[in-house]
Amino acid sequence: MIIELIFLLLVSATVYSYIQKRGKNFPPGPIGLPLLGHLPLLGSCPHKTLWDWKKTYGPLIGIWFGSYRAVVINDPKLIQESMNMNAFAGRPKLSLFTHRSEDGVIRGIFPTEGIQNIEQRRFTLKTFRDFGYGTNAMAVKVQGEIQELLNSLLAREGEPIQVKNLFSFPVLNALWIIIFGDRVNEDDPELTDALRGLTS
Repeated sequence: MIIELIFLLLVSATVYSYIQKRGKNFPPGPIGLPLLGHLPLLGSCPHKTLWDWKKTYGPLIGIWFGSYRAVVINDPKLIQESMNMNAFAGRPKLSLFTHRSEDGVIRGIFPTEGIQNIEQRRFTLKTFRDFGYGTNAMAVKVQGEIQELLNSLLAREGEPIQVKNLFSFPVLNALWIIIFGDRVNEDDPELTDALRGLTS
């Protein structure tokens, strides 16, 4: 009797703490498991599970990845709006990044948030614009690389294709054209070795 009562109290405390943790402004979502959150519920195809949850909970879904709270946005217009809001520019405080700095302040391009992130984003966008980012000229260059990739795939139609580094040269060429104004020769053995070293 006492074991059942203790078990019932633990379950009640867990459910209560989960409900309390959800917060007033946290979007609706399915009930997760204690400690694990929604990770075991996502299954082998998380994108399909999240898409199914959209039908029940709407375009904004509040879920937990273990002890990390997350909001999933399942609507293209809302995603576009959120990308322009500073409220969505935050990054999780992962120990992977905090332990790498001596003073506990996260630095770098991807893991920073707040003023550092805003300054780096402004600098990056300004630099990209100087190279033609967001213009038709850049779009034409990138589309040219996509066409080159499609042509090379069509030339090998019916043959087995190694996809491991399939996109390395098109991406490198797009960046190379933007920065240096010229394409990279894919037959260059030195460059192929360098790329293999970067991607292996």
